[in-house]
Amino acid sequence: MSTKTDHFIQKIAPLAISDMAKTKVLASLTIAQAILESGWGESELAVHANNLFGMKATDAWRGVTYTKETREYKDNEPYTIKTKFKVYDGWAESIRDHSSLLQKERYTKVLEAKDYKVACEEIYQAGYATDPNYPNKLIGLIEQYDLQRYDFTSVKETGLTLYYRVVVGSYTSRVNARAQQQALEHEGFKSFLVTVPKDGVDYLRVIVGSYTSQENALSQQAKLKAKGFNSFLVADYV
Repeated sequence: MSTKTDHFIQKIAPLAISDMAKTKVLASLTIAQAILESGWGESELAVHANNLFGMKATDAWRGVTYTKETREYKDNEPYTIKTKFKVYDGWAESIRDHSSLLQKERYTKVLEAKDYKVACEEIYQAGYATDPNYPNKLIGLIEQYDLQRYDFTSVKETGLTLYYRVVVGSYTSRVNARAQQQALEHEGFKSFLVTVPKDGVDYLRVIVGSYTSQENALSQQAKLKAKGFNSFLVADYV
C-alpha cells in the first residue's frame, strides 16, 4: 500500500465506521465508493468541494454548488454533461449526505446487506451508478485493500471524539437561518451553519458551540434559554 492510499484510508475509515453505526451502510462500501468516485481524494470535486461521492446538487440543496463536466452512461454508452455538485464543509459531511441518500426505499437491500459483495451489487441495481462495471470495481477495491475489516470495527476502536453540538433552529431557507444567526449575534452568541439532509430535504442547522463535555453544552443551552432562545443537543463522533 502506498503512502497516498494508506493516508486516505486512515483518514476516511474512522468516519465511515462511525457513520455505519448510525446508518447501517457498510464501512467497506462507503470507503470503496469514496476511493472510486474521488480518485483517492484527489478529484476536482474532492479537492474543491470536499465532495467524495459526486453528489449532485438538486433544487432542494441550500448550500454552495460547484459546476463541472462529468461522464454519464446511457444504454452502456458514455456521454459528457455539465452538472452542479454539492460543496461540503468536510469529508464527514460528505459521508453523512451520501448515507442519507441511501436511506431511500430503493436502497433498502443495500442497508440490509451484511456482505460487501451483496451491497456492491445492490447499490448498482438500485440505480446509484450507470457504469455496468461499477459493482466489480467496488469489490476489487474492497478486496485489494482489505476494506471489509472495517465492517467489523467498533466506533470506540476508531479513536474518534464524541462532540455535543448546541443547535438553535433548523431551516430550509438560508434567509431564515441567517436571520437567526443575526439575532444570536445581537445577544453576543457566535454561530455557524451546517447542512443536514433529511427525508430528501436539506436543512440548515444553526450551531452555537460544539463541546466534548456534555456539561459545557448544557451550560451553553442555559445561557441561550436565559436570552429567550430554545435549543437542542446533537451528539456526533468527529
